[in-house]
Amino acid sequence: MIMMRTGHAEMEVPAGANGAWQTVTVEFPHRVRSATPVLVGYMVKYGDLAHVANEDHHVAQLAVSLEIPLFDPAPFQDATVTVSCVLNLMDDNGDDPMAGTIDFCVIADVEEPPFFVPPIAPTNLA
Repeated sequence: MIMMRTGHAEMEVPAGANGAWQTVTVEFPHRVRSATPVLVGYMVKYGDLAHVANEDHHVAQLAVSLEIPLFDPAPFQDATVTVSCVLNLMDDNGDDPMAGTIDFCVIADVEEPPFFVPPIAPTNLA
């Protein structure tokens, strides 16, 4: 059965750092067989999440990526999926703090619950 769940990451990166990386766990109601993360949207800016930088900046690099790691941590743990989110914004010299958010959706093939038929109580037909 195909199911979708949304995820959200928020990151603040200090001056001089080379981007930010965060893992987000998304839960499903049943065991996950396979999954793919899809980018829904992102916001990135110089400064922190609460304030806007008042300076004009050139953009030398902007990167947003999503992936489901193959080994560490294990990609599917029963009914959860771990998504790695990467965000990077740099100007010419890369010495400014930056922040941003990533919104995504995980599309997963989820095992269907076992079909259960309740027992029928015998009736007296006499």
